[in-house]
Amino acid sequence: LLARALAQEARVLRVDEPTAALDAAQQLAVFELLHALARDGRAVLVVTHEWNLASQFAHRVLLLDGGRAVACGAPEEVLR
Repeated sequence: LLARALAQEARVLRVDEPTAALDAAQQLAVFELLHALARDGRAVLVVTHEWNLASQFAHRVLLLDGGRAVACGAPEEVLR
């Protein structure tokens, strides 16, 4: 699905758990790709349970608990 979105040259990418069932190396590769796309000017919204990857690559993080927002901001503030 990610390849399809890239082939369509979508300016906005919304991805839900893009690293599910991937090994650590492939998870890192996916987040590096999404980060590069964001640096190139695309809007990228990622839903993930991978806090360690979010902390490395996200500009902003929204933390949910039971479907409610409990924190929002820079990863180093939200994920401590």
